Amino acid sequence: AQLIESPDTFHVTPMQVDTWNREMKDARYVAGGPLPQSSRLPRSAGYSGLLECPCSDRWEKTWSMTYALAESECTGTIQNSTQCFAAARTVLAASRYMDTAISDDKHPRGCSLQVQRDGSTQVLWN
Repeated sequence: AQLIESPDTFHVTPMQVDTWNREMKDARYVAGGPLPQSSRLPRSAGYSGLLECPCSDRWEKTWSMTYALAESECTGTIQNSTQCFAAARTVLAASRYMDTAISDDKHPRGCSLQVQRDGSTQVLWN
């Protein structure tokens, strides 16, 4: 950047990138247009990497954490009871979930699940 003390004119040079996809058959179908050969954007992305940021609010996105069970213990970093209770529903199907936050040395620290005989699951955050 160069510091300009007293500018008296301002000149704008807009740039337009042609992203029209000439192979598009139906106007309802959204497809990105031509891309540079060096582009890492997959054809199935649903947006144009030249025209808009993938963080655009034009497309609704759902963000979530992914958890898995390994040797009956959750893998992944669960930081609080809210994450624990949500994670239980993604790793184990149950007829009912009973969410409980406790502070007890008799139970393992962090997030744990106990499957009950009636098909329900006790979710404990310790």
